[in-house]
Amino acid sequence: MIKILNKIKILLSMMLIFSLITTYAFSQNDYQLANQYFSDGEYEKSAVLYEKLFNETSVKYYFDYYLKSMMELKNYEDAEKKVKKLQKKNPTDMTYYIDLGYISAAQNKTAEKEEKYNYVLNNLGKDKNIILTIANAFITKEEYEWAEKIYNQAYINTNQTYHYQLANLYAIQMKKDLMIREYLFFVIENPSQMSTIKNTFEYYLNNDVNNEFSEMLRKTILEYLQLKHNENIVELFIWYYLQEQDYYGAYIQAKALDLRNKEIGARVYTIAETALAGADYSTAAEAYQYVINKGSGFLYYKKSRLGLLKVLYLQVTNNLITTDADIKNLEDSYLGLIKDEGINATTIDIVNDLAHLQAFYLQKPQEAITMLEEAVLLTTLNFQQKGKSLIELGDILLLTEDVWGATLAYAKAENENIGNDIGDLAKFKKAKIYYFTGNFTWAQAQLDVLKASTSKLISNDALDLVKLIKEALAEDSVANNLKNFARAELWFEQNRTQNAILSADSLIENFKNSQIIDNALFLKYKIFLAKNDREKKIENLELIVNSHAWGDVADKALFLLAQIYEKELDNKEKAMELYKKLMMEYQGSLYVIEARAKYRELRGDFAQ
Repeated sequence: MIKILNKIKILLSMMLIFSLITTYAFSQNDYQLANQYFSDGEYEKSAVLYEKLFNETSVKYYFDYYLKSMMELKNYEDAEKKVKKLQKKNPTDMTYYIDLGYISAAQNKTAEKEEKYNYVLNNLGKDKNIILTIANAFITKEEYEWAEKIYNQAYINTNQTYHYQLANLYAIQMKKDLMIREYLFFVIENPSQMSTIKNTFEYYLNNDVNNEFSEMLRKTILEYLQLKHNENIVELFIWYYLQEQDYYGAYIQAKALDLRNKEIGARVYTIAETALAGADYSTAAEAYQYVINKGSGFLYYKKSRLGLLKVLYLQVTNNLITTDADIKNLEDSYLGLIKDEGINATTIDIVNDLAHLQAFYLQKPQEAITMLEEAVLLTTLNFQQKGKSLIELGDILLLTEDVWGATLAYAKAENENIGNDIGDLAKFKKAKIYYFTGNFTWAQAQLDVLKASTSKLISNDALDLVKLIKEALAEDSVANNLKNFARAELWFEQNRTQNAILSADSLIENFKNSQIIDNALFLKYKIFLAKNDREKKIENLELIVNSHAWGDVADKALFLLAQIYEKELDNKEKAMELYKKLMMEYQGSLYVIEARAKYRELRGDFAQ
């Protein structure tokens, strides 16, 4: 008997589930169909379906759209009867007063509308859920002014704020200045919701037109801070500056907060790291120095010393620091830190940087080699750290024309890092040695493997060099042009830039019909890029684009030229013209996808 009862229970349960699923499926179909009718302006059909859905589910959303359909049909009498009938069944539901007011408004009966809306306002009560339901009912009917009155009256009734709801209400109306203000008030009261507000502001900043929202946000935050200091708003201000890549503005705010709260410099250190990553070297240096000045007893002291050295090193390698005296002072700073900390896994990156400075800028390659040879013997280094040091050692040995020593250093780095980007970089540099020394067949074999590298940069460079070798050999079986060009590239690697320029110029002058000319021009571009000579960079890229349009590097030259006009010259129209030219004339280029994205971005396709 019990077994039979259990079977009956299971059967009934299954029937109930099936019934619910079937009802849900039909409801979903009706809902989609009702929405389609409403969207198409077939309001009679949408009214019937929305009413049916409401009767089945009692979901107020369906009733709201039933009413909207009825208002479009101007069927005010039936709509009012329906509302009053529901009101009798639910006398405490204030939203039906709003529905009646809505029907009056549709008939231009302003006094009646005001009477009903005021009744709701004056009998609002203190229940938060009811308050939110009533406000949402006004918002659904686009009665935004009345929704605002509800929130304000709710504050009077309950002494509870509704900043978040008001901010969202202003957002709907595109009243961005009021929206920002309310979000600020909200985050002051609810600091745990900071990430939510940041995400909201980030959306508006990403879709900003003419920098309007950014300036509005900056002014509103600043106005608030001038009236009253609040740490949450300061933190938001720091975040804002970082979004705008105004690292100095972020640093000033972070420093003020650090001083006010007598902090340990963590916030300022983070700004320094971010500024460094954004290539704002002056701000990064000032921020690191601020943390250093707090003293060696502070947690971020050593990290800031390392960071400051990295900033100065990058300024040297980007030709922002050029005097021998300044570079020598930087070397002394490196040596002082290594004396204090020793050569170990923590300091290995600065050891590599110091070696590069000594070899390529201070004409002290032997000192650099000795230091690196000592460093790579450390057993505390991981494979990647050792590989980076061996690659730097190989570069310096190549500088001193110790080709065999450089080859061994690269080979060791490759063997230590098989299958990762450092190993691929070492293999690429080793292949280039074969290329520099005229062993083109062996170089090509190594480069063919690297075309599948996980590093996009290495695989693209390998692909370009293989293509150069193949085309140059097909053009000149003796490979004289390629040998001369390879020698020019070697001189560039060895920092003998004047020799490299002379050799490239000789090729350009004497072999005007050679396929290798555009590569010689591109080499000159790289030399002037290293020298930070913008005029010469543009000159050589334009020669490639205009005179060697079907050469191997024309698409890359066109893309780089567009980048210069966009980022360095702030000439968006010219940049768009060049990106468009690339898309139209080099449809098979690896740069087309990025060029298209850049073109659309500059055209404003993503602005809302």
